[in-house]
Amino acid sequence: MTFEQLKASLGNSDIISDGEKGFAAVFGDCIRLLCVSPEYQGQGIGRKLISDCERRISEGGHSEAVLGGFDSVLFIGAAEENAGFFEKNGYTFDGGCAEMTLDLADFDICRLEIPIYPEGVSFGFYSGDREPLYAAVRSVDEEWEQYFRNDEPVFCAFEDGVPVGFIIVDYDALCILGGEGQKVGSIGCVGTVPAARRRGIGLAMAAHACTELKKSGCTRLFVHYTHLEKWYAKIGCRTFMRYRFGRKII
Repeated sequence: MTFEQLKASLGNSDIISDGEKGFAAVFGDCIRLLCVSPEYQGQGIGRKLISDCERRISEGGHSEAVLGGFDSVLFIGAAEENAGFFEKNGYTFDGGCAEMTLDLADFDICRLEIPIYPEGVSFGFYSGDREPLYAAVRSVDEEWEQYFRNDEPVFCAFEDGVPVGFIIVDYDALCILGGEGQKVGSIGCVGTVPAARRRGIGLAMAAHACTELKKSGCTRLFVHYTHLEKWYAKIGCRTFMRYRFGRKII
């Protein structure tokens, strides 16, 4: 991630700095980021930064500190390898997720060991009246509809002209995988309507969406906040980070 991308990711976060030793970022009740320079680790700098963050969160009227936060484009929890540090500082954990990636330069849908064209199904971007799309989304998860009511492209699986699968596509995702010379694409809110499941439609749709991202010049795919590691692995994705969701009453 470039410095400019980091600034954009932090947005309006409050920055708490301990000079060259480390810094943290707080947004609302969330600790977005906490970093300690390697040469100062093990000297209590992290504990001091956590304490400063919790004080800032309390002063903002919050009674609980959350690690990351689900709306963060940086870290949405504690990296699994760092969870012990936060546990020692009073944080408890409930659940977690994986972050996955795929190198699109070598991606070739024809090499996948899955049916890429399930019988009677076609793939393409949704256009026109979105009510049929919203109905399909609601049949999978009513809370997802809000994410489809914007201008982001939606790639779909169609059967008899009706969407039976859907996936939000982002051609330039702001995320921790960004960097110089990297154009990162992402896919999210992948769903197949109940009546069309168990036919490989969702996996084929995700693979075709990756092809579209590659065509647009994306060099890498980012899959955010997933529990479906084995599922995404079937199209070549690998896990690069696991999060645990932590919080503390302050």
